[in-house]
Amino acid sequence: MKRTRKLAVILTVLMILSVFPMGVFAEEESKKMPTASFDEKVTLNDAGEVMPIRRAVLNLEDEDGPYTVTRVRLRDVAFALSSTEAKFDISFDEKQNAIIITTGVPYEQSEYDKREIDLKDANIIDSPHKVLVDGVEAKLDAYNIDGETYTSITKLRKALGNKFYVRTIHDTGETLISFEKNDMEEFTKEAFDAKVKEKKITLVYAGAPWCPWTKLNLKGLIPFQEYIEKNGADAQIIAMVHDYQDYYKSDVLRDYQESSSNSEKEMTDYPFYTVGMTSEGWDHISKIAGTELKYLPSIFFMNDEGKLIKYIQGGEDEGEDQEETDENGEPVSYNYIEMYEEIIKDLDKAE
Repeated sequence: MKRTRKLAVILTVLMILSVFPMGVFAEEESKKMPTASFDEKVTLNDAGEVMPIRRAVLNLEDEDGPYTVTRVRLRDVAFALSSTEAKFDISFDEKQNAIIITTGVPYEQSEYDKREIDLKDANIIDSPHKVLVDGVEAKLDAYNIDGETYTSITKLRKALGNKFYVRTIHDTGETLISFEKNDMEEFTKEAFDAKVKEKKITLVYAGAPWCPWTKLNLKGLIPFQEYIEKNGADAQIIAMVHDYQDYYKSDVLRDYQESSSNSEKEMTDYPFYTVGMTSEGWDHISKIAGTELKYLPSIFFMNDEGKLIKYIQGGEDEGEDQEETDENGEPVSYNYIEMYEEIIKDLDKAE
């Protein structure tokens, strides 16, 4: 599949927008500046109380067409978290042109924060300010909208030390900021390596629940698991979940269920070994792949000695810019059964 269409980094790394003189705009009328509006959905805490966080939806465009991203007003988040263990204060250092975030200090909301904001005809640029969290620079994928900072809440969570979790409420699409740790098993190198030794062939699938291309290629995993069980194949699947801190077992199970050929059958447990991808996990499978992982999903087959057999980075088959589609021209999941059978055929020939 084309890298520009489905790489998870492209979903998390925003298109950099430059500020041009008016003369340039006159010469390049084809360039579209982003627009923004407020998200109507609310953000809740564990008690179900509304957190006063305004969320801006930015309408952007790249070579593949229009898309949207959601960003939150930084000072709204600071106020919403002011009485929690994730509290932080905000100031500005003109000399460094930097937003200063100090953790552990409650933010005091001003009357200016309470005003109504109209994003119609807003001036929107990529944020020109550095952000220092306790003196350490953080990348928050932030935008400056009419002079105010709107940031990725996921990047902010990480910069604050993962002191809270961000979930999407399935039934409503609203956001939940939770302080209850998720229930997903975390990756450990020892457990992973031991698991790989159990079967002749292991398919490792590294993806993220928020990534549409991860979800698309999940559709091939369930049939492969059913194939393994039906044929007694000496094979297994290991699924690694990126950004697992923001997801619970039930969230991931729902994705598996929706990707199953029998989506009506409720899943009560993972159909295959599933773990949260820690930084150790990311480094470990990058080493196995022989290259630093940059894209999601990343898919590869291994033997029981832990050696790489076949690698597909970001859905691209060994660097080929190809894309399988159905009769309607829509992209389809990889066929892992065919890949596995081809691998077994090659191994039998080698023996």
